[in-house]
Amino acid sequence: MPRTLEAGEPLLTPFPRPNHLALLRQEKERRRRRRVSIGAALALFMTAASGSVAAAAAELAPAPRDAGAVTAAATIAEAAGDAKAALDDAQTAIDEAHPTVNTERLDAYVQKLEDYDKLPAIVVLGVADEAEAETEAVVANTAAANKADAEIAAEKKAAAEKKAAEEKAAAEKKAAEEKAAAEKAAAEQAAAEQAAQEQAAQEQAAPAPAPAPEQPAAPAPVEQAPAQTYSGGDPQSIARDMAASQYGWGEGEFQCLVSLWNKESGWNPSAMNPSSGAYGIPQSLPGSKMASAGADWATNPATQIAWGLGYIAGSYGTPCGAWGHSQATGWY
Repeated sequence: MPRTLEAGEPLLTPFPRPNHLALLRQEKERRRRRRVSIGAALALFMTAASGSVAAAAAELAPAPRDAGAVTAAATIAEAAGDAKAALDDAQTAIDEAHPTVNTERLDAYVQKLEDYDKLPAIVVLGVADEAEAETEAVVANTAAANKADAEIAAEKKAAAEKKAAEEKAAAEKKAAEEKAAAEKAAAEQAAAEQAAQEQAAQEQAAPAPAPAPEQPAAPAPVEQAPAQTYSGGDPQSIARDMAASQYGWGEGEFQCLVSLWNKESGWNPSAMNPSSGAYGIPQSLPGSKMASAGADWATNPATQIAWGLGYIAGSYGTPCGAWGHSQATGWY
């Protein structure tokens, strides 16, 4: 509940008060009541002066001042007081007004009230009332604008704090990820170095591998084999027929032969190993060994196949035996 102003207490100092509008309205009401009291007293005086009591008193006491003079004096004093108070309130409201609040109307009232002593009292009283009303509007608008500014500032502050917190969290997350990645890389490097050291230790402790045995020579045929005829057919078809007709090897042995020579030469009669010099479909080392099967050993797939099958039969018994040895050692 707003408190009552003390006599002579400035209305708008400091500005603005939390109950500033209530104080303005309280002061306005006090002035209205004072005017009413002055009017009632004047009316009572006028009534008493017209009766017999007034006549008797007139005989015993000095003649009073003219009622009109008394009324005019009271009104002028009231107008001057209201004008000064309204001026003080208005000027303070203008000085403290928010930049967005329009004070043009209140400025106009101030200019009128500054010349209050040149205006009729009744005009001064009306302008003072209007100035007080406009002062209340300026004060209310300023309070609303200040409140809006405070809310905007609070929102900006909250947004800035939120952004700072998010940036901090992102930076901490990034730092943690980089740290984890660095630790992982270091662990992987350490594991690789440990594995390399263990491998080196095993190699030093392991005995040197035995040299690979020389490729056994193909058994010399009892008789010089006649040159094989080659009609341009598929080498695998030639090998299938020879394996079945000359050695009695079935489809299972033939599949081992296919796997073996796929690995050695891809069934290419011109294939040559650039490291060892092995040649032809069976990769004879050297290729001239196949001359025992025919003089055209360098170009005739049938001659190479005939020699290769004889070599497999003499060294491993069957193509599957040769294929098993090749898988175990890398050669046959």
